[in-house]
Amino acid sequence: MNLSMLAILLGTALAVAGVEGNSQPEEQQEQWFLLQMGGDPSDPNDYTITGGSPSNCVVGDHRCAILAEEDATNPGKPTQDGVDDPAREVFRSQQ
Repeated sequence: MNLSMLAILLGTALAVAGVEGNSQPEEQQEQWFLLQMGGDPSDPNDYTITGGSPSNCVVGDHRCAILAEEDATNPGKPTQDGVDDPAREVFRSQQ
């Protein structure tokens, strides 16, 4: 009987620990965002999230894409910090 009670308590403790572990905020992952043709490179709303790294960008004069965190308050768009960070730029040769 005591062994059964111990098993129930252990199972309950593990279940509670699992729920608490899932309630912590997830670390945000960086995503690729393409700048829309003719878009303002400093405006997060002028970017579109992509499924992977941009394959049509090559080194050049104009911003094409950035690697940044997604804005939690504006899904599908990069954070303003990501847009403002020039080290995150990927360029294309002509616009």
